Amino acid sequence: MGTVKVMEKGAPAPPSLRTMRLALGQVAPRLGDVAANLEQHLEMIDAARAEQARVVLFPELSLAGYQLKDLVPDVALDGHSPALARLVAASRGLGVGFGFVEESSDHRFYNSYAYCEDGRLAHVHRKVYLPTYGLFEEGRLYAGGEHFRAFDTRLGRLGIVVCEDVWHPSSMYILAQDGAEMIVAASASPLRGADISDEPSNVDVWTTALKMYSQLFGCFVVLANRVGFEDGLSFWGGSRVLAPGGRLAFEAPLLEAGLFTCEIDWNEVRRYRVGDPTLRSERLDITVAELRRIQRQRRETGAGAAGLAGREELP
Repeated sequence: MGTVKVMEKGAPAPPSLRTMRLALGQVAPRLGDVAANLEQHLEMIDAARAEQARVVLFPELSLAGYQLKDLVPDVALDGHSPALARLVAASRGLGVGFGFVEESSDHRFYNSYAYCEDGRLAHVHRKVYLPTYGLFEEGRLYAGGEHFRAFDTRLGRLGIVVCEDVWHPSSMYILAQDGAEMIVAASASPLRGADISDEPSNVDVWTTALKMYSQLFGCFVVLANRVGFEDGLSFWGGSRVLAPGGRLAFEAPLLEAGLFTCEIDWNEVRRYRVGDPTLRSERLDITVAELRRIQRQRRETGAGAAGLAGREELP
């Protein structure tokens, strides 16, 4: 597979449970070639381990490629797949996140993201929001997930979203309320809105959104985005880490494949949340009650109905 390119080498992270080196595997998967992509993942995991990284994160559908169309059943993996077993085994001593097509026991297919740690499968997130507009057709290929759940790791509490999930603020809100200290946003975002001389417009849109979430929820937000070309699409990469409060802690190059590492300090979560009361002052009881009211009202008046039903009188 060639030599793995490692950036931001520097000194190893101190042996603290709260300070660590994070690696981002900004890959260009071979479309439909799980075997080749698996070897690339294993090579990068070895390189991340050599760099003393404690977590390595890959993009959305990193084992399969994105523009799969009728290849979806051919690349799908289930709980007995040797490829998954090899990646789980490779996570001994560190955490590994990667994207794949998951086949359920009743033969539905999901755009899924797995997180493994110390030789065990810790969590699988099934992408909830499937874009089916413009150049996207995921709703015709996959079933939608039904949960957003944070989960505990030896480093801290994590949450996962996949690409379109980010553009629904309720996704991030739920994970923050579930205690996530870091939210991993795995993506296969193509270039949009720029010519050859300009930065793609969606890069700035992504950064703005991730910065907002890190400010509102006082957590790390990590974008793991892919590069490469598929079926007329170019993917921009630019993986990045937003620290609590919106600080851009790390930014990988645009359009360049490689393993990119940075240092993060989990203590930043506590420091930011101590000074900013937004998350701890959230009235979850009001949110739940009002959402139930809205849901009940929509059932009574028709989904998305406007009108004045249920509104209080104006003063």
